[in-house]
Amino acid sequence: MTAVLFRLRAEARARWRAWVGVGLLAGLAGGVSIAALAGARRTETAYPRFLAGTGAFDVAVVNGTTAANYNRQFDFNQIAALPDVGDALRVRYYFPGGSTPSGRMVDANAIMPFTSVSGEFGTTMNGARVLHGRPPRGQRELAITALAAERLHVHVGDTLRLRLFGPEAIGAAAARGGDEAVTALFTGAGSQPYTVVGVVAMQGGFAPYTGGIPPLVLPSADFARSHPDADEVICVRLRRGRAGIAAFERELDRLSPGSQVVSVDKSALASAVERSLDVQATALRILGVVVAAVALLLLGQALARQAALESLDHDVLSALGSVRAELGLFGLVRASVVALVAGLAAVVTAIALSPLTPVGVARQAELHPGFEVNLAYVGAGALAVVGVMLFVGAGLAWWEAASGRRGRAGEKPSRVVAALGGWGLSAPATSGLRMAIEPGRGRTAVPVQSTIVGTVLGVATVAAALTFSASLGHLFDRPDLYGWNWDVQVGDQFTSDLSGPARSVARDPSVSAIAYGTVGGVQIGGTRVDALAVEPIRGVIEPVVVAGRAPRRADEVLLGTRTLHAAGAHIGSTVVVGLVERTVRMRVVGRGVFTEATARLGEGAALTFAGMRRLAPDSIHNVVLVRLRDRDRTDAIARELGSSSTSNVYKPVKPNDLADLQRVGGIPFVVASLLALLAAATLAHTLVTSVRRRRRDLAILKTLGFVRTQLSRAVAWQASALAVVAVVVGLPLGIAAGRWVWAVFAGRLGVSTRPVTPVLAVTLLVPATIVLANLVAAVPARLAARTQPAAALRTE
Repeated sequence: MTAVLFRLRAEARARWRAWVGVGLLAGLAGGVSIAALAGARRTETAYPRFLAGTGAFDVAVVNGTTAANYNRQFDFNQIAALPDVGDALRVRYYFPGGSTPSGRMVDANAIMPFTSVSGEFGTTMNGARVLHGRPPRGQRELAITALAAERLHVHVGDTLRLRLFGPEAIGAAAARGGDEAVTALFTGAGSQPYTVVGVVAMQGGFAPYTGGIPPLVLPSADFARSHPDADEVICVRLRRGRAGIAAFERELDRLSPGSQVVSVDKSALASAVERSLDVQATALRILGVVVAAVALLLLGQALARQAALESLDHDVLSALGSVRAELGLFGLVRASVVALVAGLAAVVTAIALSPLTPVGVARQAELHPGFEVNLAYVGAGALAVVGVMLFVGAGLAWWEAASGRRGRAGEKPSRVVAALGGWGLSAPATSGLRMAIEPGRGRTAVPVQSTIVGTVLGVATVAAALTFSASLGHLFDRPDLYGWNWDVQVGDQFTSDLSGPARSVARDPSVSAIAYGTVGGVQIGGTRVDALAVEPIRGVIEPVVVAGRAPRRADEVLLGTRTLHAAGAHIGSTVVVGLVERTVRMRVVGRGVFTEATARLGEGAALTFAGMRRLAPDSIHNVVLVRLRDRDRTDAIARELGSSSTSNVYKPVKPNDLADLQRVGGIPFVVASLLALLAAATLAHTLVTSVRRRRRDLAILKTLGFVRTQLSRAVAWQASALAVVAVVVGLPLGIAAGRWVWAVFAGRLGVSTRPVTPVLAVTLLVPATIVLANLVAAVPARLAARTQPAAALRTE
């Protein structure tokens, strides 16, 4: 034991900087990985914590869907007295019409003004977290949600020209001037200036937001008190939360039998946002895992080299009486020091990086931004860092101690270099190839294996990122791949019957196909999903089918990928489809993709209209789908179909899940750039180390007649050889990995899993890698050229 302590003191004085350096590098990489994984958890839980902390409503019930029952469909006291209701609030909703400072139109499709006379909405009910500015107080002040601010390109201090009105104003305008007067009302006739005094985060204002409901804005309670002409919405918090939604909706149907009931529940709003956060959290997890894997690989190589160098003294120490156990124990103590430094650095790094998360939309929802110590992730991560460093460092030390002289046997020349030498390569080329492939031995050994692994990994990651990004770009450029199998959709669950306008538009020669139908929420396998029911008028319009076919009979259904998996079904099986208290059995005939104007990406169902009427006999044609020969006619057709002031018009747009991917779409290239940088640094380290440790070999070459340019070319050949190996091995691995990752990712999104390989970009990666390797080799090549034979041989 005394010998171990003596050697430990001697080695610590000589090499403590190297030990601490390795520990700090390991801790930095481990801390980044821990921060990414903890940040992923913080990101995906931010919105549920926000809903719980702000008293978000569980269901918002529109109190009236026709002129005959506006604000009279339900009695507020009856709803408030229902057994599942914990709290209820009358909220006023106003139709908007006007414009932004840039001239962008603000209508009922752009924003949804919600406020209450009591001022409880936005505070105790569906609370708003102020991101910038302050809450509204005056009658001409608005707090606008971040999503609305993003869509309208407005900021705190901007002034909107608006008119906020209700059903009485619409009725008066219709009586006074018909449709033209109503249209003028919705475009801002009689508008007044409203100042945006705050940007807030609240349920109903997070991206993505689907289902035909625009993002909320918040007028003041003073405005609500002085403007009684508004539609009433009853916001409800349920005692059992989401679990009580189905029972509550059954009570609504009982209170208003035989009439359409329109409600929006938290599940419909939250699932889209939570899926968005899941995408962002997944990206963070990928980053954390990749950083951990790369760090383990490269640091493992560093520890191996360190153990190998220290083992060079084992023969001498053994001759002086040290036994194998003492040699291994020294390695264990050294690994413990490095591991403790790494663990402490990982904890500090993870905590220091925690304010950078959550990311994306979750950052708006985070109620407690700033530093966060997630004890589970930080503690487990630190233990993992310490354990891995201890296991790898001590294991390598014990291996070197046990191997004895076997670990330092003479190295055999490379057969590859010998074979290439017979091809008539120049002397610098042969020397460079030998330095690239043969690591050497003893104190002149060079980390060739780790360099090859690092460069292969860098090239493979870049190729994988290019393949993944090309597949994603292809998806972005093809609306039919994410559900838009038509050019325009008019109508949603809030729209009145459009049968007449649809049959009229069907006669337009610019229309190649048209269908009408409806959308509504159904239960499949115990899960509520949005369903599209289609009935053709002219031509064939169907949802996008990924596998199988579209439904053609009333007992057939097409399901989204996530919905299919959640129901535990497959193509050809039978599922139970329910609506309120009516259920039917339907056969799954395909797997498809639906637009987010109908359902969320990867979710939803499609039926025939006859199939929907089996569930809801009173279903109306409130949705029209149109495919055009001349897309310049899109706006004209939409205006003709959307002449009703309550109609909504939808054109092909990227699904919110894809928009979220764009928000974090740089992560694959960040990871690829990180690994490429590590690979370049590894290559540079290897070349510099090679020049430094092989000064004797370079001096002998110069003594035998090599001039400076030949020594420089030898180093360039060494770098080029390593780059060629990286390209030959890494390129196919990277393409295969990118295609596999895309298939998995696209499968989770619910779109086509067919990948795209960017042939041109991948081809250009070959010369780019070789050129980069030679640029990296420029400095080591100059160092090699300056080798002084006499000085080098004298020091050897």
